[in-house]
Amino acid sequence: MLTDPLADEIAARIEKAARRANFIHDSAVRREICVAAALDILAMINSERN
Repeated sequence: MLTDPLADEIAARIEKAARRANFIHDSAVRREICVAAALDILAMINSERN
């Protein structure tokens, strides 16, 4: 289960990626921003579990 600080950090990273992607008109770049954020979040969760 995710700890509250980790959940807060994940939410903050999702919000940051969404704000960045919102200003980009190129859908491929928006997708890259979202994928990078998702991979970063998965790495955070994995390190929290280990």
